[in-house]
Amino acid sequence: MQKQVLTYSFGLFCALALAANVFLWPIQFPLFGFAGVGLNFFLIAPLSLAAFTLPAVISRRMALFVGALLGHTLLVFMTGHVSAKTLGMIIALSVYVSGTCVAVHVCLRDNFLQFRKTLFIFLCLQLFIHVLEFAGIYDPNPNWSRVHYFFGFTVPTGFYTEASHVGLCLAPLAFLWFSPSRLNKQIALLAGLSVLLSLSTTGLTVVVFISLLFLLRSTEISSGAKKLVLSAFAVVMIYVALTAESFSGINERLLSLSNIISGDTDGPQNLSALIYMNGADMAMQGLKDIVGAGAGQMLLYYPTAPYSYFIEIINNGVALNRDDGGSTMLKLLAEFGVFGLVFVLYYLRFVLRVLRSRLDYVVTILSLYFLVTMIRGAAYFDDAVGVAIAFYIYSPLLFRKAQGKDAIVLKNRFSTARREG
Repeated sequence: MQKQVLTYSFGLFCALALAANVFLWPIQFPLFGFAGVGLNFFLIAPLSLAAFTLPAVISRRMALFVGALLGHTLLVFMTGHVSAKTLGMIIALSVYVSGTCVAVHVCLRDNFLQFRKTLFIFLCLQLFIHVLEFAGIYDPNPNWSRVHYFFGFTVPTGFYTEASHVGLCLAPLAFLWFSPSRLNKQIALLAGLSVLLSLSTTGLTVVVFISLLFLLRSTEISSGAKKLVLSAFAVVMIYVALTAESFSGINERLLSLSNIISGDTDGPQNLSALIYMNGADMAMQGLKDIVGAGAGQMLLYYPTAPYSYFIEIINNGVALNRDDGGSTMLKLLAEFGVFGLVFVLYYLRFVLRVLRSRLDYVVTILSLYFLVTMIRGAAYFDDAVGVAIAFYIYSPLLFRKAQGKDAIVLKNRFSTARREG
């Protein structure tokens, strides 16, 4: 009985640790000189001690992942860029991903039932905080506010500090609506409501992006119909973005990007567009250096990036997004160079296989989070990036289960009494 209680409690903790990657990362603490590491990291890190319980195939892939990080660090050291911060980042990444693999390993036991229940509880709290924000009782970020696209009120953000973070973290969960599970539909409804209340350019982009992926995933729509829908959708979105006043934020970004690409930097510029273009330049510098700047060292390229000067002028001398460039993918390319590009290509291949293999909706949605952060992201420990990487490491067993060739047998001391089908 005591063993069952411990097993159940451990399962709940793993579910909480995974859900924390979606909701608790904005609660930041300094670590190894980084701008901040979220509460989710400190919940996940202890689970790495149970990495010995992972199946052999996963242990080998985990060891290969950690070995690749260490090998890249050695290459960076040979270029003279390595620092204590880089070593700290490599250790933190290794601990974080291995701990996340353990949490995924345990949550697979009940088909992520406890994890989904935890998500539901967090979403209820998210909407409760929205109510407090609307009532003027609580303001998570009094120094930053934004007016809703359609309704004109100041958007609530709940656990997050920006409306864009709500879109990044919760918009993917809204697509659980297409799952037959009642609990999944409840999660999707609450997540969708929060995204709607906090509607932002990022949230809209994520919804559009995943909608297109799900359209491509469908086997019930002919190729010709898909091409027609995609073409019509592109035309409508371009027209709306360039003409509708409600979408002036998108319009402003697109026009600013167009001006920057054409070499016109004399007129008014959008800060977000400048940050993305600056990040793209730092990523190109990382690719040119082959090995990149080293983990956590993207800021080394910031002083020589062409748009950093304009960013600091707009912000009265403040250097923004030196460590991320507005996108996790750009950060990955700048810090890991060609090796980061290889990982991105392998991950894209994994996602395409996920979409074709008809995996469980929860696995599919969580696997897409890494692609979502390619649109906008700040760090490797933010959002569910670690969860997505853990699924990539776990992919051999996930696909074997999806194909029905073999059940995932997880024999370890944390095994549960039953599984949900």
